[in-house]
Amino acid sequence: VGIRMVFGLLLILAAPETRFPDVVLVLGLVTLLAALAILVVGFDQLRAFVERWSPTRSGLIRLWALVAIALGAFLVHAAN
Repeated sequence: VGIRMVFGLLLILAAPETRFPDVVLVLGLVTLLAALAILVVGFDQLRAFVERWSPTRSGLIRLWALVAIALGAFLVHAAN
């Protein structure tokens, strides 16, 4: 959670220096809000959610991995 919060803050602070400042700002805010949501929901409920979805939805996991790769590539492009 701490790493996610720091990453969200870094995205927010770096947004004005990127090619797409509004998009990077929104990604930073979503990342920060997700970290706060994890704190509110709690680790036990989050673990139960992940355990319920992960063994039966391998295609969904692959799709999320593809989304993560695309977002990473976008961030690299936006920073250059």
